[in-house]
Amino acid sequence: MKNLSILLASLIIACFSTSTAFAQHSSDEYAAITKTLNYYIEGGTNRDSATFAKAFMLDGQMIFMHQDTVKILPLKDFVGGMKPGEKLNRVCRITNIQIYGNAATARLELVYPTHTFIDFMNMLKTNEGWKIVNKIFYREDKPKEQSAAQTKK
Repeated sequence: MKNLSILLASLIIACFSTSTAFAQHSSDEYAAITKTLNYYIEGGTNRDSATFAKAFMLDGQMIFMHQDTVKILPLKDFVGGMKPGEKLNRVCRITNIQIYGNAATARLELVYPTHTFIDFMNMLKTNEGWKIVNKIFYREDKPKEQSAAQTKK
């Protein structure tokens, strides 16, 4: 019975030690991933291709639906399509990040006056830091009356 108590106490201590170490590691990684996602958000919002490109591993892909057809676009083409212009009228937020070792996923919402994009990013920790290696997204148009009201604001 005494051995069982010692074993149980050891397991509890090990669990707390592991979760604390994991939480610290995850916190550092969370910050690094957020930094990469902010390159994507800020570069896109400000139409700054240099900042935008920092977020991506250019060998990756963007996959999306267009008129009931799956489209695949190399990320280098997506990044290369960034054209200078006026700052975009949108509100962006990172809604979820999940980290598993050197792999992570993130969910973002990009809200425009007429539509919202939900982006799902797959990321890897590379020698250059965290990079987006795959992006899929969903676009949801807002009802016309809601879009018109937001555009007038």
